Amino acid sequence: RDARAALRDFAVFEEEMSSAYKGKPLKDFSLTTDAVVLDIPMHPVVKASLMNGDLKGALAGLQTTSPNIAIQKLAGTLLNNVGTTKLQIVDKLGRGRAGTFSPTTNTIKLDSVEGTNVHTLLHEMTHATVSAEIENNSQSSPVTSLKKIFNQAVDRLDTVYGTQNIDEFMSEAMSNPQFQEKLSKIITKDSSLTLLQRFRRAIGNILRRITGRPLVSLNSDALTEVNSIFEQLVA
Repeated sequence: RDARAALRDFAVFEEEMSSAYKGKPLKDFSLTTDAVVLDIPMHPVVKASLMNGDLKGALAGLQTTSPNIAIQKLAGTLLNNVGTTKLQIVDKLGRGRAGTFSPTTNTIKLDSVEGTNVHTLLHEMTHATVSAEIENNSQSSPVTSLKKIFNQAVDRLDTVYGTQNIDEFMSEAMSNPQFQEKLSKIITKDSSLTLLQRFRRAIGNILRRITGRPLVSLNSDALTEVNSIFEQLVA
């Protein structure tokens, strides 16, 4: 990396830090290309829907063609929660991103090469669905648990970046490796798991609630195959 690239990255960081200090949430939830780890094949029908910007068609296709039953059910549930969420396929999304979700415009953007896969599609649609769940079902058990984790993080993190509000916290905890590392080092008295592990289980419980699956304890380290898939999506 040359000096100019480093300066550009630092300028972006300073701009994001400035927004955080003003109490403004980050605009986009992002998934970097190196975080795309869920290896589930995508049927050509689903890929064609994505390339046409057809979010509902892509999720419907995934629901009927995925070889994984848990993915089928999750895709169907996310399909029922699309609402007004829009999908755009972008050439060279940039900054190492496979996909983004903007809660401001309620728009998912996928990189035309790196983002047209099952993991990125479900990850960004999960962002959209969880954001809506926090807003519309703020008193549900999974959302209450997520708020508790947020409050515990605010008391223990050595930076205000990512702690201005729960939307910013969720964005950083699902997208920023440095922020995730900080959370992975925090263990509170009420659990043997780190805040990062509990955060991922809390998001997983939101997905379980909307898919009709039983919730799991945030303090358990036991993972079924379904739970593992949910947690890989928010990692």
